[in-house]
Amino acid sequence: RSIRGRHLGRRPGSLEENAKIARLAPLFILALSAAAQREQQHVLVLHDSAGSGSAEQIVGIFAKIGVQEKQAMQLMERVSKKGAAAVVAGSKESCEQIAKLFDEVAMRTEIRPMVPADTPSEFDDSGVELLDEATFLRELWGNDANQAALVMFFAPWCGHCKKMVPELKKAALKLRGGVRVVAVDCDQAPTLTKKLGIKGFPTVKFVSRGSGVDYQGPRSALALVSFAQSRMRLAGVKASVINAFGGVRVAMSRVLGARPATAVGSVGSARSEHRAE
Repeated sequence: RSIRGRHLGRRPGSLEENAKIARLAPLFILALSAAAQREQQHVLVLHDSAGSGSAEQIVGIFAKIGVQEKQAMQLMERVSKKGAAAVVAGSKESCEQIAKLFDEVAMRTEIRPMVPADTPSEFDDSGVELLDEATFLRELWGNDANQAALVMFFAPWCGHCKKMVPELKKAALKLRGGVRVVAVDCDQAPTLTKKLGIKGFPTVKFVSRGSGVDYQGPRSALALVSFAQSRMRLAGVKASVINAFGGVRVAMSRVLGARPATAVGSVGSARSEHRAE
């Protein structure tokens, strides 16, 4: 059974078997002592594995490394929702020790160097997608990009950005299933920031087919939703027109391509025959 399908009973008694793990950070990733943080960081990725141990067993493992039941359930839900998630950060040796505990209950684990995307963000478990530069360019700005999104370009140190985050999350809930809502950390995407001419934070754009329209209105969920929906309607009309003209061009290429040579030849032959008469 996957994590999602398991029943949670009572949590087994916990033991501090891994002294290197100091505490659970607020957003689903284990933080180590200051000494451990100076080492090269690795993460333990936990996969939602069919046929693995019960929820009680998995919660018991988290308990052994100092994680409370409520926090363990949040981690398990995150793994279940995403299929795999980084749950522990620290030295490679610490991650390997903890991985052995999950191996005992047939939970598939993976240990790899930590990347910026592993760092917890205020957008975790919300309708806002945090995209890196490469993903943004591929999905929203490239030549083949055919998606539209409401995008907030932000800097982690910006106070105005932090104030806007709750409103962006609310907007994402209202727009779910209709308009993608995306956030881009400009500190991690300097080339993209320069390419788009972003000079202040937060900057909000509606992005569609490789172009963006700046938003200049209030930073409230209601105003953001209204802006995104209106731009989405216009983008839909534009796409319909482009598709319609594309169809006309295809039709014209067929008429003026292969058939005209035959048609002109036939007409010329008919006229020659008429003149011969």
